[in-house]
Amino acid sequence: MSQVMLFNRFLSALNFVYLIAFVSIYVQLPGLYGDNGILPIYASISNDEVHSVQQLFSGQPSLLRLAPQLGLSYAQAAELVASLGCLLAFAACALPWFGSLPVYALLWLLYLSLFSVGQTFMWFQWDILLLEAGFLAIGLSLRLPIEGSDRVSSGLGMFAVKWLLFRLMLASGVVKLTSGCPTWWGLTALDWHYESQCLPTPLAWFSHQLPPWFQALCVVATFVIEIAVPFLFFVPVRAVRKFCFFSQLLLQCSIIVSGNYNFFNLLTICLCLSLLHDDDFSTRKGPRRAAGLKLLEWGISATLFVGLFYLTVRLFNLSVGPGFRVNSKVAFSMNDLVKFNRSGLVLSVYVGLAWLVYEVLAAVVRAALHCRGVLGRLLGLLQAMLLSAFVAFVFTASLVPHAATDEALQAQLPYAVRSVYGRTSGLEIVNSYGLFRRSSSVAIKSPTCLPTPLAWFSHQLPPWFQALCVVATFVIEIAVPFLFFVPVRAVRKFCFFSQLLLQCSIIVSGNYNFFNLLTICLCLSLLHDDDFSTRKGPRRAAGLKLLEWGISATLFVGLFYLTVRLFNLSVGPGFRVNSKVAFSMNDLVKFNRSGLVLSVYVGLAWLVYEVLAAVVRAALHCRGVLGRLLGLLQAMLLSAFVAFVFTASLVPHAATDEALQAQLPYAVRSVYGRTSGLEIVNSYGLFRRSLTVPIRAPTVAIRAPTVAIRAPTVPINPRSRSMTGVGGRPELVLEGSHSAEGPWLEFGFPHKPGNLSRAPSLVAPHQPRLDWQMWFAALGSYQQNPWLLHLVHRLLSNEPSVLALLDENPFAGSSPPRYIRGQLYIYRFTRRGDPDSRRGRWWRRELQAEYLQPVNLATMARFAESQGISKNPPPPPKPTGGPSASSAVAAAAARLATTIRAAIGQPDGFWAVVSAAVTAACVRMASRAVLAG
Repeated sequence: MSQVMLFNRFLSALNFVYLIAFVSIYVQLPGLYGDNGILPIYASISNDEVHSVQQLFSGQPSLLRLAPQLGLSYAQAAELVASLGCLLAFAACALPWFGSLPVYALLWLLYLSLFSVGQTFMWFQWDILLLEAGFLAIGLSLRLPIEGSDRVSSGLGMFAVKWLLFRLMLASGVVKLTSGCPTWWGLTALDWHYESQCLPTPLAWFSHQLPPWFQALCVVATFVIEIAVPFLFFVPVRAVRKFCFFSQLLLQCSIIVSGNYNFFNLLTICLCLSLLHDDDFSTRKGPRRAAGLKLLEWGISATLFVGLFYLTVRLFNLSVGPGFRVNSKVAFSMNDLVKFNRSGLVLSVYVGLAWLVYEVLAAVVRAALHCRGVLGRLLGLLQAMLLSAFVAFVFTASLVPHAATDEALQAQLPYAVRSVYGRTSGLEIVNSYGLFRRSSSVAIKSPTCLPTPLAWFSHQLPPWFQALCVVATFVIEIAVPFLFFVPVRAVRKFCFFSQLLLQCSIIVSGNYNFFNLLTICLCLSLLHDDDFSTRKGPRRAAGLKLLEWGISATLFVGLFYLTVRLFNLSVGPGFRVNSKVAFSMNDLVKFNRSGLVLSVYVGLAWLVYEVLAAVVRAALHCRGVLGRLLGLLQAMLLSAFVAFVFTASLVPHAATDEALQAQLPYAVRSVYGRTSGLEIVNSYGLFRRSLTVPIRAPTVAIRAPTVAIRAPTVPINPRSRSMTGVGGRPELVLEGSHSAEGPWLEFGFPHKPGNLSRAPSLVAPHQPRLDWQMWFAALGSYQQNPWLLHLVHRLLSNEPSVLALLDENPFAGSSPPRYIRGQLYIYRFTRRGDPDSRRGRWWRRELQAEYLQPVNLATMARFAESQGISKNPPPPPKPTGGPSASSAVAAAAARLATTIRAAIGQPDGFWAVVSAAVTAACVRMASRAVLAG
C-alpha cells in the first residue's frame, strides 16, 4: 500500500508543529532568556570559541555560541535564531513547495540551538520529541529530481516515523507500571491526575467528577492503548491498522480535551499517520483486492484486537459491577513488568530492524518502478540510498534511549550503537521519553503542571472510571505500539486513532504546550496515503479480504480477551464496570522483556522488508536506466539512514529493562553513544511518577547559593511513593509587600491555578513555560530551583520583560515591592454540589507551609551575582577578527529582530500561536488555489 500522500502530510503537519513551537518560545524569549530575564543566556552558555563544525556540535550544540564572533550579544543571537525559526516554519507551512532537506535541517538546528541553552525552561519531553521527529524529517525529505522519488522514500520514511511512535507509546505505558507507583497499579491514577496535572483544562474538572470505576476503566484502556496496541502497529491488515490509529487518536484527543500538553498530542497524532495507508480512507474505487486477502487482513485484525482486549481484562482484572461500574485492578507484579519490558524491547528492536530492511529494499524498488528514464532511476536510487542511510543512522542511535527502561539491556547494546548515540546525544536527535514517572531524578514529566478547565471536571470523575482510564493509558502506550508494524489497514488505523485519542485527552485536560501536537504528527507515520482517501482503490480478491477480516477479528478478540483477563473486568449492578490489575510486577517484567525482544525482531524484519520494497519501487516506478539507478541510489541512502536510526534507537528502546539494554551488542550501544548528545533518538515514557519534566541535566554547573536563606518550615519530599497530587496538588504562591510584616499581595500567573474562582484555562498548543516551572518548584524547595530566586530578583527590581510573563501585578502603577515571600498551598478541585462549587469556585486550597521567607532586593542581587548574573549585562562584543560581511549581515538582521520585538513586545502566547498557524494555513490554501488556477 502506498503512503506517499500521508508521508507528505506528515511533513506538512510537522511544519505546523515547528511553527507552534518557535512562536511559543519566541513570545516568551525576553522574559525567560533576555539579558534581564530569569535565566540570561550569557550566564550559562559555553564561552569557548568555535572554529569548526565539530566544536560547534560538542558540549552545547548551539548556533548561539557563534554570537561573539559575529559581534552579537547572546540575547540578540537568541532573538535572531527564534525569529528565523518562526520565519522558516511559516514559509514551510504556507508554501507546500518550500519544505525541503535544507529547510528541515535548518529548523532542526535552530530549535536545537535554543534547546541546548534553554536550561530548565526547555527540558521537556515534547522538545526532544520534536527534535527527534525533526531530525527524521531531514533524512526523509531527501528527494532526487526524478519521477517516482516519493514512492521510493515514503515506505522507509513512514517506517522510521512508525518506529518512533512505537517507542514513544510503548515506553509511555511501560514506565507507568515499572515506576511501581501504587496509583497506577491500583488503577486510581486518574482519580488524582486531572486536578494534579500542570495545566488542566475546564473539562478536566468535569472528568474529575466521573465515578471511580469509570476512571479505573479509563486507566485500563490507557494501558491497552499504550502497551498492547503498539504491538499491532506492524500488522499489515487494514482493519488492524485503522484500529491502532483510531485507538491512539482517541487517547490523544482525550488528553487534549482534559489537559494543556502544548503541541505534544498534536505531534503524536502526526506520528500516528504512519499507521495508515493512502487508500484507507479513499472513496475512489480502485482495483479490488482478493477476498482471501481481505479475509486474512480481517482475521489478523480480529485476532490482535481480541487478544489485546483479553490481555487487558486479564492484566487489570476488569469486571463490570452494579450500575455498569467497571472495576479494575493491576493483576501483575513488577517482576512480570520487568520481564515483559525486556522482551518487548528486544522484540521491538528486531521488528523495527526487519521493517527498516524492508523499507530500504522497498525504496530501491520504488526508485526503479516510479522514476522515469536512466537519469531519473539513478537519481531515485541515490535518493533511496541517502534516505536509507539517514533512517538507519537515526534507528541505530535511537536504540540506546529506546532501551532506557532496562538499564541492563541498554548496557548490552553493541558499542557501535552506543557510540553513535553518544556522539550525537548533545544534538537531541534521539531521546528517551517517559512522562508521568515518579522518580524525580529522571526529569521527564509528572501529573499535569498546568491543568486546563476540563481537568477540574475530569477530577470529579468517579475513581473506578479514573482507574479504567489508567488501564486504557497502559494499553495505548504499552500494548498498542507493538501493533505499529502490523501491515494491516485496520490495525494501523486502530493504532493511529488510539494514540490520537490519548493525545487529545491530554490536550483537553492539561496544558502540555506543543508536546501533544508533536506526538500527533508522529502518529501520521501509522497511516498510509489512502487510509483517508475518498477514492476507492482496486478491488481485492475475496480470499484476501476474508483473510484480512479473519486476522483483524482474531487480533481484536484476543485484545479484548486479554484486557478482560489482565484487568479482571466485570460488569456489576447499574452497568458499573469493575476493574483490577490481575498481574504482578514479575509478570510485567517478563512481558516487558518479551515485548522488547519481540518488537526488535519485528522492527528488524519490517526494516528489511521496507528496504527491499524501496529497491523494488526504485526499479518499477523510476523511468529509464539512469532514473532507475538514481532511484536505487536514493533507496540505498535512505535505507542506510533508517537503519542507522533504528540501530541507535535500540538502546533507548530497551530503557525499561536495564538488563536487556546491557545485553545489546556493543556496536549498537556504540552507535547510540556517539550520537546521544544530538538527541537523534531518545527514550520516552509519559505520565510516570516522576516529579520533573526536564530531560537532561544542565551542562553548566549551577553554583550553590552563597546567601543564607532559611529553608522551608515543612520539608518536602520529591520522592514520595505515590504519584504527585494524591490528596491535592502543591501550588506555590508568590506574595509581595512593602513591609516585612505585610500586608501581602499575590502575584497572578496567567494559566497556573491561583484565583479559586478562575476556571482552568485552555492554552495548548502554546506552552507558558514559567507557569509550568512554577508547578515543579512547588514539588521541591527553592534550593532545588535556583531559577525561582532569579524570578523573585526580577520581580523585586520591577523588570518589565519578566512582569510580562505574569497575569496580575498587584504593584502595577506603584513602586515595586520591597519584600517577596513564597507560600505553599494544597489545591483541590471542588466537587459538584459542594458549597464552594455553588459559589462559582473551581478550586479550594489549604495553606501548608512557608516555602520562601521574605527576601529583599539586596539579598537577591547578591545571590544573582553569585550565579554569574551581573547587574549590568555585558555589551555586545566586537566581531572576532574584525568586521566582515557575515558580521554585518548578522548585525543588520539582529537590528531588524530588535525592531520587531520593540514593536510587538511579548504578546499573548496562545493567540500568537493560533494566529500564526491560522495565517499560514490560509496562505497555504490561497497558494494552492493560485497554482491550481
